[in-house]
Amino acid sequence: RPVRESTDTTDREAAEGVLRDRLTRASQGLPVVRLQDVRFDELAEDLTTHYTTTGSRDPQEAEKRLKPLRRFFTGWRAAQIDGAAFDRYVVKRQATGTANGTINRERSVLLKMLRLALERGKLARLPVIRGLKEAAPRSGFFEDEQFEAVCRHLPAPLVPAFRFAFITGWRIHSEVLA
Repeated sequence: RPVRESTDTTDREAAEGVLRDRLTRASQGLPVVRLQDVRFDELAEDLTTHYTTTGSRDPQEAEKRLKPLRRFFTGWRAAQIDGAAFDRYVVKRQATGTANGTINRERSVLLKMLRLALERGKLARLPVIRGLKEAAPRSGFFEDEQFEAVCRHLPAPLVPAFRFAFITGWRIHSEVLA
């Protein structure tokens, strides 16, 4: 069955030009995608499939990073996602108290998605999306004597969890108690 698609013009010559361009691209093995129709949702699915099939990243961890991006960018045309759009995303995320480091990890997932789209001919160019300045890494150490002094003031049921965190360097709330 033939597929019908609008060329968004009533000019026959312009419409035939679109058809010639498509036929030329197809004959050269290039994608015949209307770039203005490619949406964020499609790129997110492509990225999820890529991670699942290649095993290059844990799909659950990637989905954790994709979730806030989906909330903001779902429905957007891929070509609309640029530095200014990401700045609006950053403002919204920072308003919820999200750390710049977390936003930068989400930015990495977004850039991977856009690079993949570029490779597959679904995006004409890769936008410049700058990273944010992150907080300085944690510094300072508890010496054994200091730690023991703190333990003496903790309720007894918490001491084993804190000892474990002290020995392993794990975070109490997100890694030990979870």
